Amino acid sequence: MPALLVDTENFVLLHIPDGKHYINAPNQLHPHLPQKGETCWYYILNFLRPRYGKAIDELQCHESSDTESEQSAALKKLKQERDFEKQISNYRKKETYAGILKRYAEIYSDLLKQKNILADKAWVQNRLNTISHEENTFSIQALLADKITIETQSTNSDILFLYQSIQTYNEKKLELEILTAFIQQEKHKAFSSAFISENYAQSLAQHSKETLNALRLSAPPRLFDDSNKTAALIQEDMYYRTIIIDAIIKHYQLPLSPWNPSDGIESLIKNLRQYGPHAVGGKLGISHHQGEAESLGTFHSQQLYALADVDYKQIEMPHVVLVVGAEHDDNNHKEYVYLIDTSLKAGSLMKISYELFCRGLLDIVGQSYHPDTSFPAPYAVCPNANGIRQAETLYQKISGTNLGLFSSNISSSIASGGHAVLRPPYVKK
Repeated sequence: MPALLVDTENFVLLHIPDGKHYINAPNQLHPHLPQKGETCWYYILNFLRPRYGKAIDELQCHESSDTESEQSAALKKLKQERDFEKQISNYRKKETYAGILKRYAEIYSDLLKQKNILADKAWVQNRLNTISHEENTFSIQALLADKITIETQSTNSDILFLYQSIQTYNEKKLELEILTAFIQQEKHKAFSSAFISENYAQSLAQHSKETLNALRLSAPPRLFDDSNKTAALIQEDMYYRTIIIDAIIKHYQLPLSPWNPSDGIESLIKNLRQYGPHAVGGKLGISHHQGEAESLGTFHSQQLYALADVDYKQIEMPHVVLVVGAEHDDNNHKEYVYLIDTSLKAGSLMKISYELFCRGLLDIVGQSYHPDTSFPAPYAVCPNANGIRQAETLYQKISGTNLGLFSSNISSSIASGGHAVLRPPYVKK
């Protein structure tokens, strides 16, 4: 069974260690870094899959009674897994950098407006001609420093992340890249929000297409809305990204949960108890919410936030979160879901109503929940503890170590086989 912080008939809350585990050191916790950009899918899947890490890059066979061919085959398998992991990590890094450029461009544009500068083609070209000789730019870094508060750091870390990114990548480099992208655009006459959105969407679609090719995945031809170029690029990126994430799920053999929103909160409680955390996507989390998160104080050593039942923002890009708890409150006749949202500070927990949760939920093929759907697709992905255990065992066999198994702490039911992975046509038996 998964480790439980709360386990009653009407309330289950899973214990999810606040840190990363690698197969070469399964009993060591490494701090979770904050989500970098709009890459929630990557950080949530990290909770469910084996993590190989840089230690595999230098791994060699140790001397043992095993035959050389057995050692070589096991080592080859680990190296292949590490190569796959790096491909996915590189994809995440490209998406992160595209997000940094977008946020930089947005604040850069605001700063130009404050200075009453009309940034048209002529101004941008002149700026590009002179910027290489300047030590400083328009001091966006100082502007951001004024915006960073305790509240920002404890909830959505977007501004803090951008501030740290500018320190890492160099403000001049970011300015040169975003202005160069603008000059290369034929459509836009002025540095505007329309240009920023289109450039960002174009970068994401291009990175997704490159990753498809790197993973040797095929994407059947599909038409997108050509009346709006930005919208078409977002649709294209989401189409490619869905194929990539599905390939990741299949590669790590992550089980798809039998739970369906129409089954109710009781079914979710049961499935969390049996199968562990559920990764889900949709209009979920603080980034899609119209209101502010309300701090409810500390709850089981985690900072608990609540979202009110208000409408979601109209945002194209879905957000992926990890369901770690569900509660049927008989006293108040309320039903709640508890989420880990990696866009929040590590150690945070989000509490929302079951109704709000289902309203924003998408299934794994991107369709909104509707109670009348005859043959619903699965909605949630669960950890494959058996796969994690196999990876840990394989590493210890090659390295000649005996470090114990982190996977034994996840879920005995999953480690012994769990439930079948549902695949198209997604018909529930």
